[in-house]
Amino acid sequence: MNRGDKLSIYENGSSHKISRSKEKEEKMPVVIVATLKAKSGKENELITVMTDLAKSVRSKEPGTLEYTFHRSQKDAAVFMVYEKYKDGEAVKAHMASPHFQEAGKKMGGLLEGGLGIETYVVIE
Repeated sequence: MNRGDKLSIYENGSSHKISRSKEKEEKMPVVIVATLKAKSGKENELITVMTDLAKSVRSKEPGTLEYTFHRSQKDAAVFMVYEKYKDGEAVKAHMASPHFQEAGKKMGGLLEGGLGIETYVVIE
């Protein structure tokens, strides 16, 4: 932890929850793991949309440190996107980008259910 970080510690049995101040977190790297499941027969279309998006993100978003698209080895219809951003502002820029907006429209008819999103703040 750095000097000036605000900690909140809550005891719940043997576990502790530690959180940094919101201001500090917005300036730290952010990782997002998105999971997607393609509708049956739509896997290749989803791959095309997502690979095009990944190329645009990597070439047009300087605040995006990593953006990689993966396919499950267990279920060929399940995919995961690992995203790492410089900070919260880079995440906002990504979400507002024309290429992200366009890909979102195309993905609507390709996905079974919605996106699963989990956000992480880099600790080390």
